[in-house]
Amino acid sequence: MIKASATGENPLKKFTVLALLLLTVGLSGCAAPVVEGAMQARDSLRRDGLEQAAAQGNAKAQYDLGDTYCCAITGQTDSAVSAYDNEKATYWMCKAAQQDYAPAAYRLARIYTGDVVSGVRILRRSAQMISTPQKDNAVALMWARRAAAQNESGASDLARDISRRATSAELRRANQLASDWQSAPCTWSQVFAAAR
Repeated sequence: MIKASATGENPLKKFTVLALLLLTVGLSGCAAPVVEGAMQARDSLRRDGLEQAAAQGNAKAQYDLGDTYCCAITGQTDSAVSAYDNEKATYWMCKAAQQDYAPAAYRLARIYTGDVVSGVRILRRSAQMISTPQKDNAVALMWARRAAAQNESGASDLARDISRRATSAELRRANQLASDWQSAPCTWSQVFAAAR
């Protein structure tokens, strides 16, 4: 019989948790491509149902449509994963954010901090960790503040985090952009035009 240690911990329980963790990590290498392929197929199918409502100005549909394209890790589009296109993603998210749809403003803030992958996407998160994402702290901060003003969950924390990392020039630029936020650069190509 296995007895608890002096600290009250059961060594078998520790072993079981460690074994399950290692099994999960090991299987994720096999399952991750299958899961990612299924998610890409789901995103492609979702687009059909969202395009008409998005074109008619429905902010939630615009955000959801943008989400299906979001986001390429290594640039505007991923050549290996053509389902993702940052220009299309940010185009639709910008349409929604410009209608004061807070989830879109928050997502744009995250995208422009370089955090383009959302959800549990093991392969894409791994690729994001080893790549050098494009960032624009001023634009990200402007959108984070817009979302925070609408009480979007996590937006205030994100705005504080960006503010801590931003240079004084980026902070000034974020303030300038906020004064006319509906005309500020929003889509991927507008924000990163100078990088082209």
